[in-house]
Amino acid sequence: MNDRSHAQAYALVIGLALVAAGAAGFFYPASFSTGDGIERDAVRFLSADRITGDEAKRVVATGNVAIRQRGAAIFADRLDYDVENDTALATGNVRLERIGDTVTGPRLLYRIDEGTGEMESPVFQIPSTEERRHASRGSAGHAFLEADEKSRLLRAEYTTCPVPREDWVLKVGELEIDGKQQVGTAWNSAVYFFGVPILYSPWLSFPI
Repeated sequence: MNDRSHAQAYALVIGLALVAAGAAGFFYPASFSTGDGIERDAVRFLSADRITGDEAKRVVATGNVAIRQRGAAIFADRLDYDVENDTALATGNVRLERIGDTVTGPRLLYRIDEGTGEMESPVFQIPSTEERRHASRGSAGHAFLEADEKSRLLRAEYTTCPVPREDWVLKVGELEIDGKQQVGTAWNSAVYFFGVPILYSPWLSFPI
């Protein structure tokens, strides 16, 4: 077991001990040190109605599950956490909050330390910020959450109209959203205005 796994296992021992003592279930991994002396921030917080499992291999959390780390938070009915691979499988009313954006769906596979993963049937909301003038939202058949604040959405719909309006909608075969560059790139897309297609493009790029 490497230094990261030792740190995670130690934290899980603490968390499971709290559960056994009647606590709500808290999991506090601390920073760990690699062989080169570099500190890696692995601080994590897990809470749920019930937490069971092997603290060195796999932990299962059920009921009002929440796990947070590195600016990301996952909420779900159930979460299966693979300690050695640092991977979480969340199912049931899943909500992911990442870099201010929110994605909901039935199932999420998330590599916590990398900040990457994929979600089935996602519905996403991107709020307005100082750098981003307009909020946007949409849905997709499948989403790949990549590093550097990028997301790749398949069979997606995208609009800046507030709920429930859909005056215009961009429907695409594939949509890449770059949160750092504030740019969206679409392939095989069509713009619909009040439900009527008015423009088709095999490729287009636009600010978000």
